[in-house]
Parts: sequence; C-alpha cells; structure tokens
Amino acid sequence: MIYASIIIPYKNRMSTLMMVLDHLHDQSISFSEYEIIVGSLDQPLDTTNLKKKYPLINITSQPTSYWNPSRARYLALKNATGKLIILL
Repeated sequence: MIYASIIIPYKNRMSTLMMVLDHLHDQSISFSEYEIIVGSLDQPLDTTNLKKKYPLINITSQPTSYWNPSRARYLALKNATGKLIILL
C-alpha cells in the first residue's frame, strides 16, 4: 500500500530533477511505501532514460509555453494514490 505520494513540479532543470530523484532513491523507506510523480509543463521529457534509471517514477506531462508550478503540481496530484501528499 502506498503511504506517501511525492509530487515534483518540473521545468527545464534535468540536473536538479536527477539530483532530487537520486536523494529520494537513497532514503531508507521501502519503495513500496511511496510513489514519485513528476508533473511536467515542459516539452516532453526524455522519459525513456528517466524510466531506466528510476523505474518507479510516474511522469505526467502537459507541454505549455509558460511556467506555472501550481499547474504542474495539480497535474501530478491527479495521479497521486498515497494517504500523505508531499509537495516539493
């Protein structure tokens, strides 16, 4: 059962996203207890490479010309299944 959903808004910062995902991956909590959902308003991410390195992440994407972190979070929240929601 998923206890926590970790929501990450994303736009044009692949190195920062990778750093955050690396740190989340290093946590002592079991992967079965949380999910990571990336809400992207950017042009489609290279999901193939991200999924290879982080197979448990869920990426939701809706490309737009302007950056709105609230919209990116909402996009990801629609897919959250955890009891606890963590917004980054």
